[in-house]
Amino acid sequence: DALTAARTREGPRSAVDAVRGVRAGGSLVVIAAGDADLGRIASVRARFDRVVVLRVRAAEPASAPPGVHMIDVADLDGLAEAWRRLGSAR
Repeated sequence: DALTAARTREGPRSAVDAVRGVRAGGSLVVIAAGDADLGRIASVRARFDRVVVLRVRAAEPASAPPGVHMIDVADLDGLAEAWRRLGSAR
């Protein structure tokens, strides 16, 4: 697995567009604002062994696309607990 740093930058390219250039395999963890485009994230699902989307302060609940684990968190305590539950579900 590799860690990748990302920065916000103006332009038409999304995080999913950037992921398309990454070697397939391993896990993909996407940290996104609550209004993440889950359909676009699901479009790269087949390239990875596991895909997890962390939605931060999502305004509305959403259904996870097939094969994508989704965690909605409001704060760091919620993230820690949800991450532990996800790990124990493996």
